[in-house]
Amino acid sequence: MKVKFQKLPIPFKYVLLIALGVIIIYVTKDYIKFLMWQKYAHFDWIQAISIPFVNYLLWAFLSPIVYNLMLLFPLSKGFTFKIVAFHLLFSLVLAFIHEVISNLMYISIILVFYPIENVESFLLMRMNTIPAALADRMIEYWIILGVFIALYYFKQFRDKEVEILMIENELNNAQLRALKMQLQPHFLFNALNTVSALISTNGKQAQKVLSRLGNLLRTMLDQNQKNYIQLSEELEYTKYYLDIEQTRFMDRLTVNYDIDPGTLKAIVPNLILQPLVENAIKHGFSNRPEGGVINLRSRIEGNLLILEVEDDGEGCDNCEDLTTSPGTGIGLSNTRDRLKNIYKENSTFKLSSKLGEGFKVQIIIPLSYVVKQ
Repeated sequence: MKVKFQKLPIPFKYVLLIALGVIIIYVTKDYIKFLMWQKYAHFDWIQAISIPFVNYLLWAFLSPIVYNLMLLFPLSKGFTFKIVAFHLLFSLVLAFIHEVISNLMYISIILVFYPIENVESFLLMRMNTIPAALADRMIEYWIILGVFIALYYFKQFRDKEVEILMIENELNNAQLRALKMQLQPHFLFNALNTVSALISTNGKQAQKVLSRLGNLLRTMLDQNQKNYIQLSEELEYTKYYLDIEQTRFMDRLTVNYDIDPGTLKAIVPNLILQPLVENAIKHGFSNRPEGGVINLRSRIEGNLLILEVEDDGEGCDNCEDLTTSPGTGIGLSNTRDRLKNIYKENSTFKLSSKLGEGFKVQIIIPLSYVVKQ
């Protein structure tokens, strides 16, 4: 089986920088001990730097091997005897290789900077240190392995988060597309029917409806690719919609706006208000000859944005779960689900009603002025 050598999860220059940082810490520690205890006459910088320099720089170059051994025998699958035994063997092998190479490098440095009278004795002494130093190198192997395992888990976690965000974003897009598909056909049909009825009796009014319909469609096209918009844009779109509906209902529909100016630049999900006003018209008083009133409100409380759509229509008792009732369409349930998908537990969708007193829908979301496109 052909095994492909994998690159490190971080650029190799960062590995070298980490090794340099450890070397500096190691030398600083020795120098502080010298200042505190001064067991010898002067601080030997060459000796102090050469040992950690050789040790940790060599580990930097051996780290890709440790990383690939982690991938070949992943401890993330469980600390089985076989996998642990493999890593114990590899830690011993790499520790031995490390000690041989590091001693050759260290000996070369010493021979360059210091006069050695008995070279054979010095070399024998260095070779004798290898068995005792193997334990330290094996511990360093396991530390490096642990770091790579932590990086592996972090990358897996981050990739999973990105995947979840992409899925949630696609779900939000799908819900928005479903909402637009629900809105456009029947609304356009009703609007064009209104224009058709007005042409013969009130040409100016028919022209006014067509103008508002054109503004609404133009706004919808401008916002077509946006998941989030400013509240001012959402209100502009909703106003075009309500203007046409007011004409359709022959001015039996009154709309009141109580909008806090400080909320106009707040960011909201696209098409968050339209399903609510549509529901207010459809289930509030579309069948009542006397018509009714719709109130749109926005305000800020702390770090929360509060939006309300209220009508004085028929209402009902024990209908707080209207979002799942038959015949209500997907508007309210879609809005509730969108809020949950976007804001998780940080949003509130509250529906309240009493018979003869109309419906009130309240949305509470985190206040934000940053577009999340």
